[in-house]
Amino acid sequence: MAAGIQSHVGIEGVNGVERTRAGRVSLVVFAVWLWSMVPPIVQRLTGPTGRASVTQEVPYSAVATLSATVLGGLLVATLLVVIVSAWRSLPHHPVSPLLLLLLPWIYMLLRGTAEGGGVDIRKVAYPLIVIAIWVLRPRLRELGAIGWVVVVTAALAIAFGVLLPEAGIFRKPTGEVIVTAKSDLPWGLLTGMFSHPNSLGQYLAIGLPFVTLIRRGLVRVAGVAIVLVAIVWSSSRTAEIAVAAAVLISLISMAWSPPRRRLPVGMGLLALAGAVVAVPLVTTSYEAFTNRGYIWAVSRQFAAAEPVFGLGPGWYSVIGSSAGNLGPTVFHGHNQFVHTLTTGGLVGVIVISAYSLIALWRAAARSRATFVGAAFLASLFATCLFEVSLTFVDNTILMPVVAIPVAAILVSRRADDGEDDGGWEDDEPMPARTAYQPLPELPDLDLPAPDLRGITQPISVVGAGESPATWEGDPPDPRRRPASPSGSWLRMTRLRERLQARRRRR
Repeated sequence: MAAGIQSHVGIEGVNGVERTRAGRVSLVVFAVWLWSMVPPIVQRLTGPTGRASVTQEVPYSAVATLSATVLGGLLVATLLVVIVSAWRSLPHHPVSPLLLLLLPWIYMLLRGTAEGGGVDIRKVAYPLIVIAIWVLRPRLRELGAIGWVVVVTAALAIAFGVLLPEAGIFRKPTGEVIVTAKSDLPWGLLTGMFSHPNSLGQYLAIGLPFVTLIRRGLVRVAGVAIVLVAIVWSSSRTAEIAVAAAVLISLISMAWSPPRRRLPVGMGLLALAGAVVAVPLVTTSYEAFTNRGYIWAVSRQFAAAEPVFGLGPGWYSVIGSSAGNLGPTVFHGHNQFVHTLTTGGLVGVIVISAYSLIALWRAAARSRATFVGAAFLASLFATCLFEVSLTFVDNTILMPVVAIPVAAILVSRRADDGEDDGGWEDDEPMPARTAYQPLPELPDLDLPAPDLRGITQPISVVGAGESPATWEGDPPDPRRRPASPSGSWLRMTRLRERLQARRRRR
């Protein structure tokens, strides 16, 4: 009886902890999204919306600047509250995943500081975010809030394109709509609150797998449809490739039984990661991939001058457009490997490779329970082919769909539904529902044996509305396992509940 009561109370406690943790995770997601997305939205509504260049940024309006300052302070306060409150209520966590998450940020921050870069909210947001996720250690299925913000982002982008096309459609600095041969729809290229249609597509494609975590089926289907419409309207080929990669990895996961998914999913993700390195190295044409071949060739040429530590995170914005003749709109290397090699050297490549490969391994391990993490990494690696998705000291707009999910993959406790934890040490104590205490010994009562002669039905404890079955022929062997799982277990559960209710009445 004591074990039963303890087990029941333990289950209620675990559920309460899970609900609290899920609420804190959602709070972190929404706080990061507001900080990264609201200022661009306000800028679209109150300030100039022309395309920025490397040498001359579009100035923020006073309202947009104020919103960025206020929401930045609110983000820091929210993250600190979450970290402190969760730290006080949860046990100690292994530090190794946190160090892995912080290592790329530390390296790129130090590399930027060495060349004179300052420190602002954009550079300190990443460590606070990953520390909050490390303390909370959410399961992947608790990241449904990311799906909601992705759907809201897609809906707002479409609203800009329909209701405010002068701000939501890609235009030249002169205000003329840019129409290219790759346009999938005749209304121009959708940018929404982003500076470029490729940036919008990149954001939505990376976050699309988390839309499948929205619980209500109809809302989930509608959310996926809204995101896909926005991606098609942006005409981002990179985003479309990323969606295809996520679907392919999901199909691979479904083609194998849960115990056997890990290897094919891991091999598929490894192939995508390898393509990120191989494609720019084997590309020889300058015109390949919308002139990305030229950007890669120039970047590799300059990177050879500083192969160990790279040229610094500000190279593309300071030197690349002039000395490298990359043009005024090339803000990065348009490939994760090329960009990291150029800005961070071989050290940066090693650091980010370790970060990515361990995340790959963990996502493959969790594919036995859920393939959301694998689908997310597939879309992430696919965007890294032609864009730069892993940033740590800038590009804050990607934080909700990149930094939070990767951190959750690396620090989460165990895979969903009790699967393997993927290799990290798990020092969290077992929940009370599995801690059974032995029952106290009953006194040895010398009672006469009951007379069972003439009894034709089994003697059992039954609940209301149950009727014991009659014996036909010989009585059943008591050593045999019951045929129905609703037998003794159900009766003992009901007995425990009645005893617990009786104790509460006392």
